[in-house]
Amino acid sequence: MRISALSARTEVPIGTIKFYLREGLLAPGRQTSRTTAEYDESHVERIRLVRALTDAGGLGIAAVRRIVEVLDAPGPARLDLLATAQHALLADEPAPSVATAPIVSSVSAGKGVDAAQGADAGQGPDGSEGTQGADGSEGAQGAEDAQGADDSEVSEPVDGTSPAREWLSRRGWRTYGDDLLVARLERVWAACEAAGIQLDDELMDGYAEALEQVARLDVDTVPEDPDEAVRRVVVGTVMLEPVLLTLRLLAQRELSVRRAETVDGGRLRTDLRR
Repeated sequence: MRISALSARTEVPIGTIKFYLREGLLAPGRQTSRTTAEYDESHVERIRLVRALTDAGGLGIAAVRRIVEVLDAPGPARLDLLATAQHALLADEPAPSVATAPIVSSVSAGKGVDAAQGADAGQGPDGSEGTQGADGSEGAQGAEDAQGADDSEVSEPVDGTSPAREWLSRRGWRTYGDDLLVARLERVWAACEAAGIQLDDELMDGYAEALEQVARLDVDTVPEDPDEAVRRVVVGTVMLEPVLLTLRLLAQRELSVRRAETVDGGRLRTDLRR
């Protein structure tokens, strides 16, 4: 199909498709002449994936590029999948302020440098200059370093210097050198306390126990097929986040309604129905 038909199939403007082509999110079409190219169902599927990751998943172009690079690369070992997914999602995180023990090697994601290029003035595969996409994503973007995981030995939990690290140590969860997840937990923990939300061991342990069940489902449902496993872990890590958040809100509402019914003798207040 021509790019106009691809645009109609995906309901994505031609300018945005050309932006995806320039940014490496979409493979070039089969060149049929100097100014035209043909596209197939794989392009339709990729465009829909990119839109899902940017719209529902809330990812920026650089993060989406890392994910599609993972999907297009030879499949990593099964044990490497989670590390690969987390690396793609966390590469934009600020560096940890405090280093812990060395990072795990068997689930290493490797290193890479991601230079997020802005739109240029050159012609696309269809011979026309690129235009701004409907998502407003065209324009120069700063280069970034996507620092991956270094190969070294697994460490046991160590005492930390922040409330988050100290809780992780008491919980028995491993932390690693330049641990971006721990750094994120430190930041959000401090933000909660600054907002007057105190996080103690009892509360955090309760959340951890519930989320271990979620994590077990994540790990247990990874398909055996390597390609499907990569897609499930890498894409699913992004796309299931809003599902889990919505389920949490629904559960909060349901539990509140049940308790209100009990307190009110079975009479549900009208304000809780909304």
